[in-house]
Parts: sequence; C-alpha cells; structure tokens
Amino acid sequence: MTTDRDPSTTIERLAHEHEPLLVEFATALQKHTFYPKGHPMVTASAERLHGHLSEALAKHVAISIGVARQQLLINGEPTGDSHVMLRDLAALLHRQQIGALVLSDGIEVEELSEVLTTLGSDPGNQAPSDGSTALLSLEGHWSHVQFFRQSFDRLQLGDDAHTDDVDVVRINDLWIGLARAALAGEPPDDGGRILNDPKFIGGAIDSKRGDRTYEHVIANYFQQLASELDNAGARRHMQVRNRLANLLGILHPETLERLLHMGGDAKKRVEFVRHATSILAAPAVVDLLRCASTAAGRGISDSMLRLLSKLARYAQQGSSGERFDQELRDHVRDIVTKWTLADPNPEEYTAALAQLVRSANTSPMEDDRGRSRLEPERLIAIALHVGEGGPSLSRAARAVAARGDWTETLAEVEAAEPSRARDMVFAELVTPRQLGKVLPRLPKSREVAERLVVRLGPSAVPPLIDALGEPGLKDHEGCVALLSRLGVAAVPGIASRIASERPAVQAQLLAVLAEVGTAPANVDVWALARHARSDVRREAIRLLLTVDEHREKAVALAMQDSDPRILRDALRAAPRPMAPALAHLVMQRVDRQGAGMALEDRGMAINVLATCHVPAVRDWLVRALVRKRWFGGRKLVEKSPDMLSALRALATAWGDDRSVADILSRARKHRDREIRATVNIA
Repeated sequence: MTTDRDPSTTIERLAHEHEPLLVEFATALQKHTFYPKGHPMVTASAERLHGHLSEALAKHVAISIGVARQQLLINGEPTGDSHVMLRDLAALLHRQQIGALVLSDGIEVEELSEVLTTLGSDPGNQAPSDGSTALLSLEGHWSHVQFFRQSFDRLQLGDDAHTDDVDVVRINDLWIGLARAALAGEPPDDGGRILNDPKFIGGAIDSKRGDRTYEHVIANYFQQLASELDNAGARRHMQVRNRLANLLGILHPETLERLLHMGGDAKKRVEFVRHATSILAAPAVVDLLRCASTAAGRGISDSMLRLLSKLARYAQQGSSGERFDQELRDHVRDIVTKWTLADPNPEEYTAALAQLVRSANTSPMEDDRGRSRLEPERLIAIALHVGEGGPSLSRAARAVAARGDWTETLAEVEAAEPSRARDMVFAELVTPRQLGKVLPRLPKSREVAERLVVRLGPSAVPPLIDALGEPGLKDHEGCVALLSRLGVAAVPGIASRIASERPAVQAQLLAVLAEVGTAPANVDVWALARHARSDVRREAIRLLLTVDEHREKAVALAMQDSDPRILRDALRAAPRPMAPALAHLVMQRVDRQGAGMALEDRGMAINVLATCHVPAVRDWLVRALVRKRWFGGRKLVEKSPDMLSALRALATAWGDDRSVADILSRARKHRDREIRATVNIA
C-alpha cells in the first residue's frame, strides 16, 4: 500500500527527540545499580535524568515507555535496533516483567531516584509469592510513575511465534506489549491463549475508561501498531492485523474516542486514523472516523456520513464492492488529512454537496460558478447517496450519456433508493432519444439498451423501429429481440408503423408480432401474406399460424406458396387431426412437387396426413407403398425414407383395415429388418 510516511523518518525523529532521554535513563539506572544510595554519582545521574525528563514533560502530557524483549516504545515510537545500551535497558525491564511504565508531570528527583533504585535491584532475589517482582508489588506506590505488568510469560501468535524474521518479531513484540499493557493486573491463568479472544482485551480496556495514564499507554501502542502494519503492506502479518482490527471494532465508542484524543496530539491522531483505515473492515472505518471527529472536535456533515455508510455497505458485496471499498478508504484519508481546514470535508465534495442541494431555480450564472470539479460518475454517485440534486446533477447525467457506455452508471441508479436525485438522473438517461443513440452501437451496447427498453416500455417502440430502418444497423436480430421483449406492449406501436415501412422492416416487425402471438385488427396481415417478397410472406403466415382462428386458412395458403420454408412452417403448425380439405391440399402439394421436395418435408407431410383418417388419405399412402405386378398382385416399392414413413403411417392409422392387410402382411414378412421393425413398432 502506498502511504505518505517513510518508516525511516520515525527512527530519525526518535534519535533527535527521545533517544537522549532514554540514554540518560539507562545511564542513571546503571549508576543506581552499581553505587549505594546517597553516592554522589547516584545523585548526579538522578538530577541529570530529571532535567531531561522535565524538558520532555513540558512538551507532552506524559512519557510512556513500552517494553519488548529487545526494544522500547516511547510515546508510540520504537527505538532502533543498533543501540546496545537501549537494548540492554529493554532486556532488564522485560526481566522485571514490566510491560510499560508512564512518567507524568510533577515527578521529583527523590521519587525518580527511588524508582531507579528499585529497578536496579536483582529481580531473581525479590520474587513475591504471586510470581511478580518486588517492583510490581509496589504498584501505586509512586504518585507520578505507573507500571503495567506483563500479563503472560509467553504469548503465542501462531506460526510467527518462532520466526527469525526481524519485521515479524517487531510486530509481534508490539502486539505483546499492547496486550500486556491492556491486561495489566489480569491473572495470567491461561498461558497466553486469551490473546485469541479480542473481546477479553477490549473488555479490559473498556473497564479502565477514564484512566488517562492507562489510555495514554494503550493509544501509543495502537498508533505504532497501526503504522507498522500499514507500512508493511496488506498481505503481511495477517494474524496481528486481524486481531488489532477486531479489537478496535469491539471497543466501546466512548473508549475509542478517548483513546483517539491521543493526549491532544492532532498529528498522531490523523496518522493513526490514516493507518487504521487500511486495516479495518469497511463499516468499522466509518465508526473510526466518527469517533475520531468527536475526539478532534471536528464535525462531519450528516450527508457525508450517510454517503460513507452506504459506501461501506456496498463495499461488502464481494468482488463487485471492491471499487466502493477503495473509494471509502480514500475519502476517509482525505477527510482526516484535511482536518487543518475549517471544513473537514474534502473541498471538491463540499462544493459538490452544496451544488447538489441547490435549488433548481438557481440562475445559470450562479450555476456555472458552483460547478463541481468531480467526474460526472462520482457526482452522480454522491447525489444518489445524498438523495438530492440540482442542475449540476442533470449536467453530469448528460455528460455520462454522451460518453456512450454508461451501463454501470445506469445499474447504480436502478439499485439506488428512490429519491429526487434518482428521478433526475432517470429523466436524463431513460429517454427515447438516448435509446436512439445507443441502438446503433449494438451489440456492444446491448446491456444498457435492454435496461432502457424495460424502463421505457411502449415509448421504446418508435426508436427501435427507426433503428431497424437504418441501413448502418449492425445487429438487426438484437433490435428485434428488444422489441419482442416488450411483448404485447409493443403491438400498438408496431401496428401504427408497419404499413409505411420498407419490406425488410415489415418482415422484422411481423416476426415480433408472431413471437408475441397477436395479429392486430388494424393490420392487413392477409395482404402481407401474399406479398411479393418471400420474407414478408413467411413472417405474415407464421403470424397467422399462431392464431387459432386463422390457422387452417394459413396452412391452405402456405400449400400454394413456392417457398419451402413457408411449407415447413405450415406443416409444423398444421392442426391435428388434419381436416380432409387440408389433407387434400397437402397431398396435391406433395404430388405436384414430387422428387423436388426435400425428404424432410415429404416425411413431415406424410406424418401429418396420417392424422386424417379418411379413405382418400389411406389410398394415397397405399399408392406410395406398392406397385402392381405385370401378372397381377401388388409388390412393396424399394425401401426409402418416404416408403418407411408411409408404411408407419398406414400401420398406425389403418392397421385393422382389411383393404391393406396384405400390404402389412408382406411388410411383416419382408427380408429387410428395418421394414419389419417399422410395421411391428407401429
């Protein structure tokens, strides 16, 4: 993750600001360890340390020192790894089972010297019965020095517990320090397993709400952990990252507000929020911002909070929410970074929100001066979340429409809650004119065209018909499909236009009517069924075949048409059982076309004829099956698809008819297995 903070500057700042104090602390501790009380070296070292400490406390509310095994954390900043004296100091305090200590303003030289003397004693010779050192048994003994004990001898952090990775060790040590400080005074009764339960740690922190010294220590650990985790990148230290995120999410809002006060250090507060924004889940980011704004005395507008909350909700929608998640975190970082401004909201959003709620009666001059610098898509998103809009919103919608592909924008508008802003965007995007601009780009613009057609309803018919008449349209099938999607709602518009359209368009419109299954009374479909162009005739007859009252007449008309596709459509749609008059026309058509008819069509015709149980059809089938011998009698014709179709029809419909018994008997005894099977199956 990209951040505006270089970790090396932290160490550099530490060397200039805090390292002399820590070095003086370590030096004074050595003097108090090696020399007896009252020795001039002891007194001088205590006075020098007191002088450095007084200077530091003049700048800070308190000085907190967190303790890891080989590193110290002072006011939220870690010490470097290269200083031997500071490493030794960390190790000594760690052996004393000290998790952290806080030095507050008002400490005197005598009190400081007494603390150093106790720290310098041998921890191995002073362990009380409860397992703590003599130092920790004196908790509360000093007015201006407070100690926080280590809660556990060893804290397990999964697979990272035994790693040699320096960065991992440092992160783990920071978490251990936080846990020890947070659970100061809690009984170490589970060997460290309690770290798997952030609720317990959060409960401990909540229980000490109002203890300013305690909160100062915890806030410093939070600040440093968030900084280190953010700088390390999103894919590292996942266990500690998740635990810290859970812990921040569990804390009571009032506790979090107090911690975010950061001793009045606005810079630390901003840094913490920026870093924590990369760690927390989306809803928790909004809660963190709300608490931080309270701690900082900065108001966040209700409109902005409503926008951020909705972004957080959308950010949790799987892969589709990734863009919302990133925008949410970017917005929060922008807000806290600009808390030096009188208005905490980013400038461009302040302008956008003001413009969105501006009255629609605003004059053009005022409107131009208030024009937002936001991209149209983002301004629309803000308006939808806020629920209000003005002239700038209408301009943004028109700008989006002019770009061509605005499928995602329209989807977001449809998904938004009903509001004035939503209606305004629809008024600009969902129009017949916009549909007319989208259709020439089919099939690329299919998704947005479908959304527009569904929303426009019958109003979409004129631009769709206009597009069909354009010679440059690339996707006629797609346009026809959009008309068909409207169903019966498209019928009146088609009926009013079909007579005046070119034959190619007439055929396409008839196809839509056939798909819907409606023949409008004000359209002369029979005249179109006799049109000179076969595509118009075919679609007109297909339409008539869908209407029960016209089907038989349409089949009769199809039998006279030379187009084999029309014949095929009619045979498929022919009523069963077929009326004798229609059967006569079908037989005439087969006889007339003879071998020129496709085998598939001949077989279909024979199967349809078999549903008409009249002697004329029986005799016609017999003629197709046999031929007379020279010396009398009848013989089956050579096997063919037509012969098998006729034999199956005869056996199925007239199996008990004596006049065809000899033919069926010959077929059952035929040497050809397929012929025998055809009769037996029937």
